[in-house]
Amino acid sequence: MKKNRLQIFVFLIFIFAMQKSAILNSEDAAYAFPFAAGFKVPEDKITDIGEFLIIAIPIFLLMFLFGGRFDNIRSGYGKLLIIRDVRRTKLCFKQVLNLYFGFAGCVLIQTLIFLNTRNGETGTVVKMLVLYYLTITAVLMLQGVLELYIDSVYANIAVLIYFTVSILSGDRFMGQDSGMILHSVLFPNLAFGYRNGCIGSGECSIAFLTILVVNILLVGISVKRFRSCDIF
Repeated sequence: MKKNRLQIFVFLIFIFAMQKSAILNSEDAAYAFPFAAGFKVPEDKITDIGEFLIIAIPIFLLMFLFGGRFDNIRSGYGKLLIIRDVRRTKLCFKQVLNLYFGFAGCVLIQTLIFLNTRNGETGTVVKMLVLYYLTITAVLMLQGVLELYIDSVYANIAVLIYFTVSILSGDRFMGQDSGMILHSVLFPNLAFGYRNGCIGSGECSIAFLTILVVNILLVGISVKRFRSCDIF
């Protein structure tokens, strides 16, 4: 399993580099760190599928990289640890922290790869990168929560479909004036500066509040579910 994850991680770095090459001279590279600037809301309300895939494929690979971790503590080695009197709450929080810190490392690598691509205001760039990190972490946490209910393969497919539908439907519904409820339902859109308010109005407080609440809820649900589920 560790060897497979290492292979996926190495391949992910390669994909980050290919992503940079693919969008460096496109309109998507008009702002710094285009992987976090993301998708503009098109005038015709239809995202170009090619542009979508360039931004989304690394995120899909991240789902595979971090997938299965919660399923393992529910139906795999977690049983052995619980038999050895490891507390369920501690075990679940360990997986949560591994996910948050592991993805932080991925974002750091992606950021380093995209350095010096375009310029942007420092404050805007920082907010944009933080929102990207918090939002994709929430996507990965959603996958983890589902793994505590269903098989990891089905959880991965479900979140992949949800992410895709959220972005494509966000073309029609998302905007800087979108309310907190819509932000919550289509929260994957908050990963991208053109949709969360960082680029343009610069007002992204609702996006920050929304994604913090989503993260807290998902962590809380994961702990509660793991404590109550019958893993034996």
